[in-house]
Amino acid sequence: MMVTFVSQCEHKALNRTRRILDAFANRIGTNTWQTVITEEGLQSVKKLLRKTATKNTAVSCHWLRSRSRSEFIWVVGSKSKFNEQGIVPVNYTDQINALKMDELNVNIEKYYANTKRQPSTTRHP
Repeated sequence: MMVTFVSQCEHKALNRTRRILDAFANRIGTNTWQTVITEEGLQSVKKLLRKTATKNTAVSCHWLRSRSRSEFIWVVGSKSKFNEQGIVPVNYTDQINALKMDELNVNIEKYYANTKRQPSTTRHP
């Protein structure tokens, strides 16, 4: 099975967790690992993570069922770092009209390419 591990560890737990996950999986991001692993291998990863877990440890595991579907399997350590689906929560807004990016009028004629107020088409030898 193809699995993804997401680490939200802090302090010393970060290095311990990275050492374990680097031994079993390929790092695909700063805090993300992915590998093809058997059920026994997955249980041994979980066992090693639990053995070294502290209050700063937080690792979630997801089974990639297809390109568009993944299934949350488990969390080792602090469950508060993840939501109910094992996903890292990020900031969001409930207000639809909070961000209006396309209503900003910018007059490009007043901007220059450098501090000496030279147009961007000027070339220097």
